[in-house]
Amino acid sequence: VDFVTQVIKRERPDGVLCTFGGQTALNCAVKLQEQGVFEKYGVRVMGTPIKAIVTTEDRELFARAVDFCGYKVAESSCCDSVEGAAKAAAAIGYPVLVRAAFALGGLG
Repeated sequence: VDFVTQVIKRERPDGVLCTFGGQTALNCAVKLQEQGVFEKYGVRVMGTPIKAIVTTEDRELFARAVDFCGYKVAESSCCDSVEGAAKAAAAIGYPVLVRAAFALGGLG
């Protein structure tokens, strides 16, 4: 984030497109927004708005947004232990899918 801030400060782009850099670019864009870098240097975020990135990255916010649109989402739970996962599975009902968070991005 610090390096990208320095690039923005020096190059003064009119806008940035954050959706071509994978998860790293998305995470960086969210941090730049939170730190006020885009506003400070008058940089417009083009493409997917930061609010949409934040909403789709947060499982609970995403589920609420989908529900608001009138669609159903599979019941889910975030757990940090095997015991917690077993309790969530019992509450949700079997069959269930259990996986590490953010495993699709190579993390977790």
